[in-house]
Amino acid sequence: QIDGPEQWTSRAYRTGVASGAACDPFGTDAINNCYDLSTVSVTGCSGPTDLTVDYEYEYDFSYNADATDAGAYVADDWTVFVQVEDDSTEVGSLSETFEMNTLNALQPGGVVIDYGTVALGANSSEQTMTITNTGNNDSLNIENYVDADMTCLPGGTIPAANAAITATSGSGYVGFPLVGASHETLELDLGKAVPSVPGSDVKDTYYRLTMPATGVNGACTNTLSLVASN
Repeated sequence: QIDGPEQWTSRAYRTGVASGAACDPFGTDAINNCYDLSTVSVTGCSGPTDLTVDYEYEYDFSYNADATDAGAYVADDWTVFVQVEDDSTEVGSLSETFEMNTLNALQPGGVVIDYGTVALGANSSEQTMTITNTGNNDSLNIENYVDADMTCLPGGTIPAANAAITATSGSGYVGFPLVGASHETLELDLGKAVPSVPGSDVKDTYYRLTMPATGVNGACTNTLSLVASN
């Protein structure tokens, strides 16, 4: 007979983590590599004469749990370990391994890049946008493209590539390609969230606009897409 949760132990953990199944699911960086079960459901037991019972364990993994299909832990995997002890102190246990897939995701720190007023033939001041890694890729990069050349009202257009992005303030600018063309990849190498390393999942990106020498006036807009990638 098994009376309650005090008689079972379960962990889901990255196999190579220190302490293995004895890892602390409440430790500082446990959100990356060590989980206690969240819920247990019981089926197949209808009375005291039954000889078997099925337990279904569920775990709620965070978006930044260590990926093992690629990246820093590609040589590792995850293990689920379950141990049950009944009232007669009989113990049964089992374990299974699985891969934790990479989740590419990001959150930009704004929805508009405003270059302000820029004179013809001049460069705008550098604009900054913070990018947050909201996945578990430990070296996140960004593909970028725009939907069209900038349309200006009352008149003129600005070529898409006149707006540019870089990961290094003041240098290395690369113009935005049009959607459907070969997308540019910004090598951001942005880490995932690790509680013991504040800010590991955040980096700034930088933007600049070069105005044509003639033929443009008014407010100019287009739509920029930033896509999380390997």
